[in-house]
Parts: sequence; structure tokens; C-alpha cells
Amino acid sequence: MLRGELVAARAHLERTLAIYDRAVHRSLAFLFAQDPSVAGLSVLSWGLFALGYPEQAKARSEEALTDAKELSHRNTLGYALLYGCILSQLRQDQDEARDRANALIALAAEQDSPHFLGAGVIIRGWTLGEAGNFGAGIAQIREGLAMWQATGAGFLVPYFRSLLAEVHGRSGAVDEGLDLVTEALARVEETGERWFEAELHRMMGELMLRLPKADASTAEARFGHAAATAREQRAKLWELRAATRLARLWTEQGRRGEAHNLLTPLYSQFTEGFGTPDLQAARAILQETTASSEPKNPIPSTSS
Repeated sequence: MLRGELVAARAHLERTLAIYDRAVHRSLAFLFAQDPSVAGLSVLSWGLFALGYPEQAKARSEEALTDAKELSHRNTLGYALLYGCILSQLRQDQDEARDRANALIALAAEQDSPHFLGAGVIIRGWTLGEAGNFGAGIAQIREGLAMWQATGAGFLVPYFRSLLAEVHGRSGAVDEGLDLVTEALARVEETGERWFEAELHRMMGELMLRLPKADASTAEARFGHAAATAREQRAKLWELRAATRLARLWTEQGRRGEAHNLLTPLYSQFTEGFGTPDLQAARAILQETTASSEPKNPIPSTSS
């Protein structure tokens, strides 16, 4: 999963869940720190989301949290909450992310776990930034990231830095945001943690467009690279995000037909999640550009 081999990861995770026997394997949580089924469901939720199945991802995350609570094993619950609050952030669900992050922070305080505490504080900081409280958001993400790395954890650092970059960009500190994404991409190359690589390139393009003297052609190239990276990993959700942002840029440049033709085949591949922010954003552009498209490229008919 971390290497960005999402299809293979999904197969292994689903196999894990298929061979898990609650009566036989439930005690493994107390031997190996977390329940294998809850862990499998939690990681699978990320993979399903990136692959373009946001509703299935949400269902797996909720199942993991329910099972973890029933098990009454604190570290398993912390594992499910950590993956759960990050999935909520990936889904752009600010309220759910905040609630899950707060639950993770409370649990971490009870069991004195800086690992879980750091992650919870980071996600809570992102929600503050989303609410417009940039100073507090940046401070909390930095604080949480310091806690996380103080444990020796290297996992997720590129993703966490991208959240800090996003809040910096929203606050107007675009150069700081660009530096953070550059550092995150360097770490991707160093570690091979590529599951979020396409999103980092998209964020780089977003930040480039926020510069006082924005170079639209450079940003366009970055969005294209993000889409190509996602396509190679078969990460349809990341590809849709990059293509939607590129289509928006083309629409602003008057290239409405190109924007429509870019998004139509990609959007038509989705079979669920039509009420999510990502698919709604793509559909809004398709509707806006319909008049400029060729008759052979109508907006796909979908239901939520």
C-alpha cells in the first residue's frame, strides 16, 4: 500500500480479512499490539479510497472502528482511530476528521501514547486551518509532527507535511508551502512511500497558482504529472483530483472543450461516491463546459 501498489495491496488485505476467524484470531490483538482484522479494514479503507471507491472506504473504516470498540483493546482502537481520522481528512470531511482526531487525542492521553497523540493533533490542526484559524492550525500540525517524529516514526511524514503546506498556502504563506511539498517529495524518493505521491504533485501545482506571479504553464505541467502518476498506480480518485484541477485551469483559460473531454472519460469510470466533494467538483466542471464539448461527449448519467 505504502509503495503505491494499490491493486496488489487490496488483494492481500482482502485475503487477510477472508482468512480471519474471530473465534481463533481475536486474541492476536493482545499478542501483536492490534487486531489483524481491524488493521486490515483500516488500511484497506485508504486503498479503496485512492482506487476510487469512497463509499466502500468509508464503510470499511466504520466497520474497523465498531470492531475495535467491541474488542475493548486500546491499542487496536487507537489504530482504527488513527487510520479513521486520516481517511476523514482524505475525504475532506472536516467535522468527522475533527471528532475522530479528538477521540484519538483523548485515547492517547489515557495510555500515554505520543505516537497516537501526534497524529491526532496533526489532523485536528488541519481542521482548524480548514475553519480559517490558520495560526492555530499551523502551530498544532507542527506540534503534532514533532511528537510523531520524536517516536522515530518516518511513516506518513510526506502526507503530514502536505497538510502543513496546505494550511500555509491557504494562509498566504505560499513559499513556505512550496518548500514543505518539495521536502515531502524528496522524502518520497528517499523512502519509496509513494501512496500519496500524486497528491503531492497536485498540491505543488495548486500552490504555484497562488504565487503573486503565477506560471500557469508550470502548474499545468505539475497537474499533468500528478494525473499520470495516479494513473500508473490506478489511483482513480487521485487522478480525478488532478484532472479536475487541470480542467478548472483550462476552463479559466477558455479551453472549455478540452476540459470537458479530459474529465468525461475519467468521471464515467466511477460507480459510487457521487455525493462526495471530489465527484461533485468534477461534475460541476462538466456541467459548466457541456456547451463547448462535442456532441459525442455528454455528461455521464449517474445516480448518487
